[in-house]
Amino acid sequence: MKYIKTAVLALSLAAAGSASADSGLITFVGSVSDSTCVVTGGSGSNGALGNFSVPLDPVKTTALNAAAKTAGRRGFEVVFSNGQGGTCATAAITKAHFRFVGSSPSVNIDGRMKNVLGFIGAENVDLQMLDESNAVINLTNHTRKDVTLATTGPTAIKFGVQYYATGVATAGNVRSDVIYEASYD
Repeated sequence: MKYIKTAVLALSLAAAGSASADSGLITFVGSVSDSTCVVTGGSGSNGALGNFSVPLDPVKTTALNAAAKTAGRRGFEVVFSNGQGGTCATAAITKAHFRFVGSSPSVNIDGRMKNVLGFIGAENVDLQMLDESNAVINLTNHTRKDVTLATTGPTAIKFGVQYYATGVATAGNVRSDVIYEASYD
């Protein structure tokens, strides 16, 4: 009986102590890099470092009233710099290599970015990536763009994006994203 009372007392104390306590996990994430280059959004974007957004102008559903119709083309730049508006080229780094990752969760099998808002967003609408000449980029092809870094000032790669109808579009918001990779040599 003595052991049962001790066990009950221990459980009571443990329960009382944990009723007012909080616990959790703090995760720290960082990196150490020897890269002299940073990627930012340039013209047509919010200009943020690393992760940036490209705002699209609204379009009417009548502009996307049949499959394969496009509307609302928006140009934007991906900029390589030293993070302070200067060049990131060095004697050892003269080129940048950039590609969109076709296995990004938002990229569909047709190489376009699907609307991640699902049934609460516009239906039958994808986003389609374009190169600097407005030719369609199939994101599943993992096409790499190579550029020589400017020796003075930042270097920009021009892209575009547009709405793409997969059927008769319905009204609603559109949101998507794509992962990119940049490397240097």
